[in-house]
Formats: sequence, C-alpha cells, structure tokens
Amino acid sequence: VRVGDPASPRGGLGPDLRGALVGSEALYGIVVAAGLRALPLPEAEGYVAGLLPSFEDGLRVARDAVAWSPPALLRLLDEPETSMVLGLGGAALIAKVEGDDARVVEAQASRLERLLRRRGARLVDGAEAYARWLEHRRRFREHWRSVVEAGLWADTAEVAATWSVAYGLRREVVSALEGVPGFVAATAHAGHFYATGASLYFTLVFEAEPATYWRVWRRLVEAVARAGAAPGHHHGIGALRALLLGGRGLELACRLARCLDPSGVMGSPLARLCRAAGP
Repeated sequence: VRVGDPASPRGGLGPDLRGALVGSEALYGIVVAAGLRALPLPEAEGYVAGLLPSFEDGLRVARDAVAWSPPALLRLLDEPETSMVLGLGGAALIAKVEGDDARVVEAQASRLERLLRRRGARLVDGAEAYARWLEHRRRFREHWRSVVEAGLWADTAEVAATWSVAYGLRREVVSALEGVPGFVAATAHAGHFYATGASLYFTLVFEAEPATYWRVWRRLVEAVARAGAAPGHHHGIGALRALLLGGRGLELACRLARCLDPSGVMGSPLARLCRAAGP
C-alpha cells in the first residue's frame, strides 16, 4: 500500500493516512520505503548558551524562545547534567541558530541572549558549550559501560507535559523516585519544545535488580500521572507503555488494525494489546 501523493506538496487530497501509519509501531504493517524532503545547508550559524539559576527558569526561557522563530536546536540541561557535560554550575541552555542570512542568524542569537539575561542567566561561550555537549552525546557507550562496571543499571524515560504542568514536573518525578529502595540518581534534560509544552527526558540509575527496575518505572509513571503529564513522547510505546494506554483513541486504533490486519499477522506490543481487547 502506498499512501501520500508525491505530486502534491502536502501529500495529496483527503485525510493524511501517513500520520496513522508512521509511528504506529507495526500495528498496521511495516514501512519499507519513505519519501524525504531535502533542504539546503545553512549558510550561517550561531551558538548561544547560558547558565540559569534553575531548570525551571530554563523552561521559561525555552517557552519564549520557541514562540517565534524557534532555533534549529535548543537543549536544556538540569544542574547535575550541566555539571557532568560542561563542568559548570547551574542549569545550562544551549541553542544553535542557522539560516541563509547572517544578519537574521545574528538577530536570532541576540534575541536568545536577551531572553536568557531576562531570567538571570550568565552567558557562556555558545560554540564551546555546543561542542562539549555534542562530544558528550557521542560517548554514550563509554558512559553506559561506567554504570555497568559500578554494578548498577541505567535506563531513560521521556515524558511530556503542557506548560502549565511542565515547570514542576522534574521536581515531582525526582522527589518520587528518591523514595524508591535501590534508586541511586536521576538527571533530566529537555530538547523538544512546542508552543503548548515540552518533553522532559530522564536518565535513571539504580541497583542492578529486576525488582528495582519495575519499582522505579512504576513510581515514575505514578508521579507523571499525578502531575497531569503524559508518560511518553518520542521513544514510542513498546511493551513497557502498552499497558498504560486506554480510552477511545486506542479503541479506534484497534478497530483500524482489525480492518487492515484481519489475520493478526503483526506481532507488535500494540497489536497484541488489540487482540487481547477482543472485537
């Protein structure tokens, strides 16, 4: 089946069925080919970084930053991650702006600096902060190995919230996790921002016991639900989150799955969940 019309800039007429298939995690089928769009490389780039009094102050800067002319990259690190990545104190916000006009890029960078200063940030070298953050990302396997060698486990969890909830979400989650036996530490950063809210990404470290793993995840989900946030964002659903789904949206998705896959060929966690729900 091919969905979308390559002859149309918006993908064709009628409902956009690509949205149902992309991200369905093999509920309806398997994506074997995709058409992509190509953009020219930027002719100008700029970097801005600042150290803020708190992670929550950084979220407020990010909200203002994406309201108009969002930067190409915006990453907010909480205090523990800022210390690990940059060796600095405070919560770091790092931004990259780019475009085809150096004057426009300069204006965008200047605007971000004003937003940071308004929240009491201390500006630091943006290009250096970006380079150090990028290098830290590339050393993922090294970081993971150090955790395992210490006899611990680590996992990541991304959640999402509207702005009215997002500001207090990190404190809510970390506070809840600190009471879990075997839990060691949690850090947080944010890198997906919208006019309506943001996604927070937690890195969790705990003792290497299956029971602790499930206790940590259960407490995290409970804290997220209590705060009024969503228990996921961009990592998909999978077996771990399938049990958290419900409501009319899931019912409609399952009805569509039974139509497109009447023989039950697909074996994804979502497909199994739909089959368990019955007709």
